[in-house]
Amino acid sequence: MISKPFHISAKEDLKEINEQIQIIFKHAPAGIIVIDEEGIIHQWNPKAEILFGWEAKEVVGKFLHNVIIPMQYREAHQKGMKRFLQTGEGPVLNKAILLPALKKDHSEFDAEITISPTRIQQKYFFIGFISDVTYRRYQLDENKARLIAMVNSTDDGIIGKNLKGEIQLWNNGAENIFGYTAKEAIGQDISLIIPEEYLSEERKIIQKVQAGEKITHYETVRKRKDGRKIDVSLTLSPINDNGQKVTGIAMILRDISEKKRIEKDLAEKANYMEKRMMDFMEVLLKFTLMDFSAKATIGDKGDELDAIALGLNTLSEELEAEIKRRKNYEKQLEIKSKQLEISNKDLEYFAYIASHDLQEPLRMISSFLQLLEKKLKNKLDPEAKEYIDFAVDGSKRMKNMINDLLSYSRLISKKTQFEKININQIFKEVVLDLSEKIKETEAKVNSSSLPEIIADKVKINRIFQNLISNSLKFLRKGVPPEITVDCKENAEEYLFSIKDNGIGIKKEYCEKIFLLFQRLNRNNNFPGTGIGLAECKKIVELHGGKIWVESEIDKGSAFYFTINKKLNNN
Repeated sequence: MISKPFHISAKEDLKEINEQIQIIFKHAPAGIIVIDEEGIIHQWNPKAEILFGWEAKEVVGKFLHNVIIPMQYREAHQKGMKRFLQTGEGPVLNKAILLPALKKDHSEFDAEITISPTRIQQKYFFIGFISDVTYRRYQLDENKARLIAMVNSTDDGIIGKNLKGEIQLWNNGAENIFGYTAKEAIGQDISLIIPEEYLSEERKIIQKVQAGEKITHYETVRKRKDGRKIDVSLTLSPINDNGQKVTGIAMILRDISEKKRIEKDLAEKANYMEKRMMDFMEVLLKFTLMDFSAKATIGDKGDELDAIALGLNTLSEELEAEIKRRKNYEKQLEIKSKQLEISNKDLEYFAYIASHDLQEPLRMISSFLQLLEKKLKNKLDPEAKEYIDFAVDGSKRMKNMINDLLSYSRLISKKTQFEKININQIFKEVVLDLSEKIKETEAKVNSSSLPEIIADKVKINRIFQNLISNSLKFLRKGVPPEITVDCKENAEEYLFSIKDNGIGIKKEYCEKIFLLFQRLNRNNNFPGTGIGLAECKKIVELHGGKIWVESEIDKGSAFYFTINKKLNNN
């Protein structure tokens, strides 16, 4: 009498629980997939249908690895299942893991997957909870891009290395300080920039950082690519993995050579004054103890004392003036540094705006116009199609102008690093870069013997790249380009010339062409945004020179620029 109603209640409870489970399964925000120990799909909820594009009826009864696992991971999946069934061990079970997953259309997405095993009637089943986390990767990529921009905008050197001492990160600041490009430095041992006599010191520093200690403003000596030793201030921090294990070291360096030179100069003058003061005290003491009855002696000593006193007075005035001058210099240097910092921040902000906020509306305009043309393809008359083509072309040209302006801002904000460079080698590199265009136009590009000069290698390369590519672009129809590069020099400067036999430039435009976005040819035969010659002008000015052009229509142009011989990094 009692057991029967109890049995009915238990069945109803079980049914209610099952209904609740099905509701949760149906409305879960994550995809839920259930497979057996053979890998065959038993359950596939609506969210999984949305994520993968497969309906449940299409996949239930099929092997999971043939449905959502990319080909390169299928073998590992099957081995992992087999190992768990044999040993009960599954290193990826009951934890969130990131893996690529395959959709019905064979595209992949980033999936966060948690797999939990359960045993029912002597048989294992595996429940997978799956979410699309592709957006995280885009966020990481965007944050990474911003971080790279920040790292490369500072004048301080930022270097990352692993525990073996191999350089893995090398920013623009490090390139300016040491003279090595990132391509030359990354992969090399950190001893590349450490004088031999400081290697043991470096090992002790590394031991401290590996123990988790942060080292700040440690002053030591490093060496440049040209072999010159420089004073630097180091700040080092450990790089930890997710388990907080030290895997590498991050280093910030600042060149303090000028600061050290000023300190040494002041110290030497202070020591000199101290020595003269001791001489003065010695004479004064002798004068005090001498026999005043010896008048001649008094006169002699008095003259000596007067001479020393006068010398000390002069020296004191000189030292006071020097200290005042140095303080004024340091103050001016601090003001310039702050101004430069503000300017760099403005440029960095502009670079962010240009690369993100300004370009996004252009992409949207271009995309929607193309979609509109596609949707109304058969309804638009030729004139309307032409208008859309004009608008799409205009947005593309605007995007190119923004990219070029961004490149220009980066060029002028990057610190100019002067070093000895071989112009013959730069000429060869530029010709090699333009070899395809040279071959296409059947051009002849020649040079005389070019000198070694003190200049910024990257920026000088840009001048030759821009001017020679212009000569290859603005050519006369049916006339193969002939381009000649030459250099003359005097006591003060080098005079470079790049001459061609192209279309030429009208005399009234010979100054205008060096301004930003000034293009004399608006047709599609000569693509470009008109920023290359503005770059050349800015680079030449940074090298203490000037640039100009002499030209005749249908005869060609000769571009001239000068580079000052007395350039240095101070």
